[in-house]
Amino acid sequence: MPSEYEDKYLLLRDENTALKKKKNDQEATIKRMYTKLAIIEEKLAKTRPHEVGNNQDDPATGGNKTAVLPVRRDLDAEKFITALKGENTALRKKNQVLMEKNRWLQEQCRQSGVVKRLGGAASSARPVVQKRKASRSTAVTNTSFAGSTIGNQVESARKLHRDTFSGDLEMALKKRLVIAEKQLVKLQKENEQLRTDTTRHQMKQKRDNNDEGGPSDEEDEGKHDKELSSLELDQIKRDLRDRQAQLAILNARYENLESNALAEREIQEKTLGQMEQMNRQIHKLRTQLQDTSMEKEELEVRLLKAGDQEKDITLLREQNRRLEERMTALCESPFINDAFQRKERIDKLFALEKLTQEQKTSIAQMNEENQKLQAVIRELQNSIKQLKQAKDRVEQDLAQMAHHLMEERNARSLESIKSTTGRVTTFVPQTEPLVIVRPPESQHKLPEKRDACSSPVHNNKSPGKGSVASFNVYGTPFQRLLNQLN
Repeated sequence: MPSEYEDKYLLLRDENTALKKKKNDQEATIKRMYTKLAIIEEKLAKTRPHEVGNNQDDPATGGNKTAVLPVRRDLDAEKFITALKGENTALRKKNQVLMEKNRWLQEQCRQSGVVKRLGGAASSARPVVQKRKASRSTAVTNTSFAGSTIGNQVESARKLHRDTFSGDLEMALKKRLVIAEKQLVKLQKENEQLRTDTTRHQMKQKRDNNDEGGPSDEEDEGKHDKELSSLELDQIKRDLRDRQAQLAILNARYENLESNALAEREIQEKTLGQMEQMNRQIHKLRTQLQDTSMEKEELEVRLLKAGDQEKDITLLREQNRRLEERMTALCESPFINDAFQRKERIDKLFALEKLTQEQKTSIAQMNEENQKLQAVIRELQNSIKQLKQAKDRVEQDLAQMAHHLMEERNARSLESIKSTTGRVTTFVPQTEPLVIVRPPESQHKLPEKRDACSSPVHNNKSPGKGSVASFNVYGTPFQRLLNQLN
C-alpha cells in the first residue's frame, strides 16, 4: 500500500512541475505578445496619426463601441499571473497534504509491523492500542481537515479555470488580433490606392512632358520623382511584409497559446479527477484501517480471555486427574467393590418396583374403562329390545287394518251387485260396530336365543302383552261410509 501511494505522489509531483513549466512559458509568451502588439500599435500610430484616436471604436477596422478595453493592457496579464500563482499555491497545498498522508500511512504500516512482531503479550498490547487510538484520532482530524480543504481547493480551481482561461482575457486577445488584422487589410487597400494614384500621376506627367516638349531639366526632375516614389513603394512593401510576418507569428502564437491552454485545462481537470479519486480511496482506506484496528482490539480481548480460559482448563484437568487416581485407589479395595455391587442391585429393585406400580395403575384404569363400556353395551341392548317390540306391534296393526279393509271392500261390492239386480226395499238390520279382536298370545315362552355379543334375540310376538287388545273401528271413516250406503 505505501508503495502505491509513493508512486502516485511522484506522478502528481511530476505533473505539478510540468504545469509550472507550462505556466512560465505561457507568461513569457503573453508578455512577448503584449510587447509586439504595443510595437505594432506604435508603428500604426506613426503611419496614421489622424486615425489613432478612434482606432478601437472604428467599426470598419473591427472595433466595437460597446466593448470597453482596459487602458492599461498589463492588468489582464497581472490577473492571469495572479490566477496562475493562486493555482500554484493550491497545488502546493495539495502536495503537502498528500505528503502528510503518505507519512501517516508509513507510520501506520510501521506500527502494524511492530505490533505483529511483538504480538502475544497482553501487557505490551494495551499501550500499543492506546497509542494507536491517539494517533488515529489525530490522523482523522488532520485528514478530515485536509479532505475539506481539498474539496474547497477543487471548487476554487474550477472557478479559476472558468473565470481566467475561458474568460475576458482570451476575448480581449481575440478582439485585439481581429482589430490588428483589419487594420492590416485597410493598410493594404490604402497602399494599392496610393500605387494607382502614383501611376496615374506619372502617366499624366509623361503626357504633359510629351505635349510641352520641355527641356531636359524637367525630365531629370521626373526621373528623380520616380526614384523617390519607387523607394517609398519599396519601403511600404517592406513594412507590409513585416506586418504580415508579425501577423503570422501572432496567429501562430495565439493558436499555440490556445492549444496549450486547452491542454493545460484538460491536464488540470484530469489531475482534479485523480485527486478526487485519491481522496475517495483515502477515505475508504481510512475506514478499512479503523475497522481493522477495531477487529484487532476485539481479537486482543479474545486472546486475553482465551489465555484465562486455558489456565482454568489446565487447573480443571489437574483436578480431574487427581480425582481419577483417588477413585481407582478406592475401587481397588474389596469392601468398596461389594458395596458398589449391592448399591447397583438396590437401584435395579427400585426401578422394577416403580415399573410394577406404573403397570398396576394402568391396569386399574383399563378395568374402569372396560366397566364403563359394558354398561354402555347393556343400555344399547335394552334400547334394541324396545325397538323390536314396537316394530312387532306396528306390523300386527297393519295386518289387522288390511284384513278389515278387505272385508269392507267385499261388503261394498255385494251391495253394489244387489242395487244393480233390483232395487228391492228390504229391511236391513242395523250393523253393529266392527270389533277387531286380537288373538291371545301364547303364555309359553321359548328360551331366549343369544348371539355372539350375548344380546337376546326376541320372537315376533311381544312378551309384554298378556291381555286381549280390542281395536274398535266405530266412528272411523270406514264406518261412516257403511252407514251412508245403508
